[in-house]
Amino acid sequence: MNNKIAKAHLALFAAGCLWGLMSPVGKLAMDAGISGISLAAMRMIGGAVCFWTASLFAPKEKVAKRDFAKLFFAALLAIVFNQGLFILGLSLTSPVDATIITTSLPIITL
Repeated sequence: MNNKIAKAHLALFAAGCLWGLMSPVGKLAMDAGISGISLAAMRMIGGAVCFWTASLFAPKEKVAKRDFAKLFFAALLAIVFNQGLFILGLSLTSPVDATIITTSLPIITL
């Protein structure tokens, strides 16, 4: 396996681990007194900082001005509403149930 493929596998493994840890860590944080809105905001801000840092080392791309509205609404739907509703659901159920529901959504939408 070459170095590029190994890095890709490592990145996918790390992303999977971080995604999988969100349910139990999020539930523990909410049980410790952090509100769901604060938890979702911290996660979104942390992700934005990580992507901004990575963008400093990536080649620059020109984005057409007409695409900014599409990007804004895609981010709003895919990140803000998704994570907000996930955190709300996590506050109402166990991490195991939240994970089962989240992973079964592709099956439900078919």
